[in-house]
Amino acid sequence: MTDRLRIEVYRKAEQKFCGDFGGTVLIGRQANPAEPLFFSHLGEGGATRLAIAAGDQSTISRLHLRLEPRSGDRVRADNRGKNVIQVVDNPPLAPGDNCEVDLPAIFVMGEMAVRVKPFTPRVDHGEFLSLDQPTMIPNRSADVLIAGAPTRLTATLVNDSAKSLASAEMPRPSAAIAAFSLDASEGAIGWLQTFIDVLQSAVNSSDFFARSAAAIVNLVGLDTGCALLAQNDQWEIVAKVSAPHIADQPPFRPSNRILKRMKQEKRTFWQRPSSATDSGTPRASSSMNSLAEVEAVVVAPLMNAAGQVIGAMYGERRTGSEHGPDPSISRLDAMIVETLACGVAAGLARQEEQKKAMAARVRFEQFFTPELTRQLELEPDLLNGREADVSILFCDIRGFSRISHKIGPTRTLDFIHDVMNELSEIVVRCQGVLVDYIGDELMAMWGAPQAQPDHADLACQAAIEMIRVIPRINARWQAEIAEPFDLGIGVNSGRARVGNTGSDRKFKYGPLGSTVNLASRVQGSTKYLCSQIIITSATQQRLNQPLTLRRLCHVRVVNIPDAVELFELRACTDDAWSSICQRYHRCLEHFEQQQFHRAVALLGEILTDHHDDGPSLLLLSRSVNQLVQADPKFDVAWTLPGK
Repeated sequence: MTDRLRIEVYRKAEQKFCGDFGGTVLIGRQANPAEPLFFSHLGEGGATRLAIAAGDQSTISRLHLRLEPRSGDRVRADNRGKNVIQVVDNPPLAPGDNCEVDLPAIFVMGEMAVRVKPFTPRVDHGEFLSLDQPTMIPNRSADVLIAGAPTRLTATLVNDSAKSLASAEMPRPSAAIAAFSLDASEGAIGWLQTFIDVLQSAVNSSDFFARSAAAIVNLVGLDTGCALLAQNDQWEIVAKVSAPHIADQPPFRPSNRILKRMKQEKRTFWQRPSSATDSGTPRASSSMNSLAEVEAVVVAPLMNAAGQVIGAMYGERRTGSEHGPDPSISRLDAMIVETLACGVAAGLARQEEQKKAMAARVRFEQFFTPELTRQLELEPDLLNGREADVSILFCDIRGFSRISHKIGPTRTLDFIHDVMNELSEIVVRCQGVLVDYIGDELMAMWGAPQAQPDHADLACQAAIEMIRVIPRINARWQAEIAEPFDLGIGVNSGRARVGNTGSDRKFKYGPLGSTVNLASRVQGSTKYLCSQIIITSATQQRLNQPLTLRRLCHVRVVNIPDAVELFELRACTDDAWSSICQRYHRCLEHFEQQQFHRAVALLGEILTDHHDDGPSLLLLSRSVNQLVQADPKFDVAWTLPGK
């Protein structure tokens, strides 16, 4: 009967874990967020527990699959979860059922697949020795790795320390452990606390490479400790610390042979003292050999989140050092070095996460408010494509072609930069998202990625502030452009698909759909109606705060089948504006009821007092045309002559 299993875990055909286990194994999801993924530890009844899925994955139970080795390269599988387990080439395993199958066997739970094979010893009894399991891979949280990295070491120290320290495999206890006068288990626990303090200090500091190399010397008791980074097929020494008594030894050169083996198998290796050669030549015959003065070597890989070896923690003990008659490296020494390597890998993973977070912050702050940027760092899934109720604003510089012709290309760039800076600050101040700049036009959005119940109010507030900033910009540019510039702003609200509308190379978070197209058309209508801000009825209906609006007309726009009702919003409102709105509304009602004579008479009165009122001029023109040549198919909606 075999009492050991080799277990490999895959997610979407990508291997996430490989390890060897003795006895019963319990496989499932995290019991709590602090439990590291793909790291085994003792569970209930002395069985080994292995978490392969996050705690929120409902397809996998906390204790889902129980595996027990049986004779003849077979395994008993118990489904202790709530969902069916698919067993490749065998009947499915329903909840509460069990089966006994030949190895190798594959068990599928949700998107995770567990392949179980007979154990084949990985320890090399020739030149090198290795730990049974590959070195753990940093997961999504470096802090979880730091918390979980010593788990394998903890189990060994607490459960087997007395036996291990007395075994022939480990004749020389590590220096740190030997310093404790307590019994083996209690001393090991105390040493572990010391180790964790060193590890956390190393990871949290800028010089964690040097600190970890020093820990190899100080905690493990080796003569030299160093950190290496992989550069293609070469190894760069980024930190090296030696014990004082070997200061006069020859220049340090790590063993390429053991590094190559470590990189291939992604596990911790150490070397027997009797075979410490780099090329198969006995140590005494070649003083140029990288292991010529070395009694023993240990190396543990530094892994990145993709499971690649990006470096190594390396330690050695030299001839003539102060370690007595047996200077060999023990299995426990190797485990300590591996755990230090896990800590360094966690530090590198944290650095990488911080770099990505900083890059994301710089990228996001081009579009989002600082508050929203911080939220997106915590919840990046908010940027995933989804349906949202939004308000879209388009703002265009009126007379831009004329201005650019007058001041030339160089100053035109300065002018557009100045204007867009002012408008962009307003969007961000009003909690909006800067979607795009299209020549002399700005596009902004409210309502995504975070829901904003008042997105219509915020968009209108931004539009008003944009109009109010015009005098300040004019004051700066009046001497050069010799005429005041103006803005045309259109706002529309509705459902849109929002997400990254750019590419992997160029990020652009924004909306797509007819809501966006209509907002652009509404902005285009401002030049025909001679109005600065026009919003749609969809926006007007979503307003929470009362605004004095003028209902202008119904229009038909390109590629939008239904007529759209438009409203004018003014940046400055007073009693005169309220009077214009009331008088215009009566004219519009007469027009819609085809009482064109009454409409013309009232519009004439408005224009006597406000001769440049664009909407009144347009409505007067339409009314007179109906009086001169009545259209039997009269349509209250006006078709915009262009975009």
